[in-house]
Amino acid sequence: MISDAGLDVAADVKSKRDLARVQAQFNAWAKETRLPLTHLSRICALSIGENYEAHRLAGREGDEAPSA
Repeated sequence: MISDAGLDVAADVKSKRDLARVQAQFNAWAKETRLPLTHLSRICALSIGENYEAHRLAGREGDEAPSA
């Protein structure tokens, strides 16, 4: 995900060097957008995975099991 943004880090970010690069990128985004880091983190989290068209999602509303 973060590498898709052009950041050169390992796929499994564990080293202090890669963690510092990721933090620096988030700090740069925060400065550029004036959004809090929590918002940027949420945007990144919701930016991965399968993307569906709106009409496909609308049809899934009744697929959930009823809550007790």
